[in-house]
Amino acid sequence: MGTRTPSLGGDLRDGGVMEVFRRCEARRVTGVLRFWGSDDDDGVEGEVRLYGGEIAVDQERRDDGQDPVDVLLGLESGRWELDPCLPPLPVSRGTDLRRTGSLAVHVPVDLMSYCEQGGLTGTLVLTHEGRKAQAFYENGELLAIELDGRDATDLHEVFAWEQGRFEISLDLDVPRKLANEPISVLPPSDDWAPAPPQKREDTRQFLRVVQMALVDVLDESEKARSPTRTSPPLPPPPKARPRPQTMPPPPKRGRADQTVRLVYLTAEPSPMKREEPTVSTRHVAKGDASAEKVGAATPSDERKPMAKKRKNPRSRPAKAAPEAPAPEAPAPKAPGAASAPKPAASKPPADTVPEEGGAVAALKQIGTASAWALAVVVLGLVILFVLGKLPAVQ
Repeated sequence: MGTRTPSLGGDLRDGGVMEVFRRCEARRVTGVLRFWGSDDDDGVEGEVRLYGGEIAVDQERRDDGQDPVDVLLGLESGRWELDPCLPPLPVSRGTDLRRTGSLAVHVPVDLMSYCEQGGLTGTLVLTHEGRKAQAFYENGELLAIELDGRDATDLHEVFAWEQGRFEISLDLDVPRKLANEPISVLPPSDDWAPAPPQKREDTRQFLRVVQMALVDVLDESEKARSPTRTSPPLPPPPKARPRPQTMPPPPKRGRADQTVRLVYLTAEPSPMKREEPTVSTRHVAKGDASAEKVGAATPSDERKPMAKKRKNPRSRPAKAAPEAPAPEAPAPKAPGAASAPKPAASKPPADTVPEEGGAVAALKQIGTASAWALAVVVLGLVILFVLGKLPAVQ
């Protein structure tokens, strides 16, 4: 790896070493602190490894066998330079400034923990099927997330990605870039309308920007973790050396505003909420003008059982015998059943004779038979009377 320009540096004066350590502790820097004496020929130089702003116990000894931390603490004047770097990350590729890998190996929430523990000042980029999410960190604290989406559902999907790529990069200009972004932050809201598309020089379209509590973001990322997925174990951080007694107390970590800026970039309308139906429509015959929307049926409106329809007795053909069968009795009605409405009688045409029912035909047959029987009886009585008037035969 070629030589790179140090990110931080300066001169050491009386008491300046403790101030340098305190600045590294506040920034939670992971990297190498190099130092030199005031005279290039005095041979005073060395390197001190830092992890998360703390001095590691195990340090590479100088050529003369001295501990570089002790040499730096005893240095009265000189120069120092700080080279930040990324902590070791298994199953990844890249350099000390940039690491890449697969989301099929590393879970997004574990990558976020890696950035936090290492005190990252830079970006974590996740890509999946053409979609992108970018998280911005300062001193290991999550500042903002930009993603292709429109609401918290898309954020949850990002944390649940199981395929795709990731990229972690050091960028000490992240805080300045975020501070200079001309973004108006709006409070969270359920009903919102996306802004009309507008051209921007940086080709980015901020359609919705909200603030979410950092605790809620971390909780959402943990909920999206699949219970069957785990990332390769990270190497344990180096053991920290006790702080020098002459070193000022560490500054308070954490921002006063523990919120994360969420920037949604997708130009999609908010889904319309389906309204619950408040009325029910009864199905009626086509063309029925009386059909209308009515409320839900109550128990009293439920359909009652229909009454059994009474059958009309059929007319039987007339027989030669004088006796005719009696008409059928109507079927008994069901208890509590309502009587069926009687059909309206249709008036027959004037030039036609209505057909006689079966009962009328039966009555006519009975009358005819009775007349014949009465005539036979009368005829018999007349014959007996005439015979009685005749003289007796000698």
